[in-house]
Order: sequence, then structure tokens, then C-alpha cells
Amino acid sequence: MEKIIAGTQKVLEVLLAFFAGALTLLCIWQVMARYFFKLPTMAEEELARFSLVWLAFIGTTLAFARGEQLSLTLLHEIFETKSPLTVFIMKICVNVTVLFVMLTVMVIGGWALVRNNMNQLTPVLQMKKGLIYSIVPICGLVAMFFQSVIFARLLKEGVKK
Repeated sequence: MEKIIAGTQKVLEVLLAFFAGALTLLCIWQVMARYFFKLPTMAEEELARFSLVWLAFIGTTLAFARGEQLSLTLLHEIFETKSPLTVFIMKICVNVTVLFVMLTVMVIGGWALVRNNMNQLTPVLQMKKGLIYSIVPICGLVAMFFQSVIFARLLKEGVKK
């Protein structure tokens, strides 16, 4: 299981580096083309926009993989003085809620977004919008995988005394 987790994280890191590099190069080219060559760069602008969307979703998924996602510090501060059982129950509730939201919003809602936009084309590149939006359910599934691993580890550890 650890090899699968490490391998998936590595794939996410490579994709993140690729899209960050692509976004940087596209933006540099846009500036050079507009100011030095007086060329319109509508296709590159559209590609940069799509790269930014994919970069954000892949980066968020990688944060889940590393356990660096936003934490509910307020809840942590409230419950840190409580009994270990209360903290354990709170962590279970948070994990179940996160998994439910990922399933309903990112996976199911993302799939609906892909399906509903598969017949629409982007203005400049004439790509199917559904392909661009496909990152939402894909990252939702991967993030759910990592959240499930965190949840399984929590259940395995049990109540800390």
C-alpha cells in the first residue's frame, strides 16, 4: 500500500511540475509575443487558463496526499483539552464529512460537469470543455483515496490515551 501511495504522490508531483512549467512558459511567451512582436496570443492565453485550473486541482490533491490540506484549527483547539475519546470521535466525524463532500461535490458533481459540457467547445482551441473539466472528478477520486488512507490509519490507531 505504501508503494501505491508513494507512486501516486510521485505522479502528482510530476504533473504539478509539468503544469507549473507550462504555465510559466506560456505566460513568458505571451508577454514576449505581445510586447516585442505585437502578436495576439489568444490560444496561449486559453492554454494558460486551462493549465492554471489543472495546476490548482492537482496541487490540492497533492496537499491531501501529504496531509497538508487546510486543517480545522479552531476545532483542534476546542477539542485538544477534551478526552481522547472525544477527540477520536471528532476526527472520525471530520473524516467522514470530508469523504462525503469529496464524493458528492468533486466526484458526482464533477462528473455531471464533465457530462454537461462535453458538447461545448472552447472558443479558440475548439477543445471539448468536458475534457478540461475532467480534472475535477479525477482529482476527487484520488483525494478520496488519500483521505480514505488517513481514515484507515486513524481507525487503526484507535483512541490515543
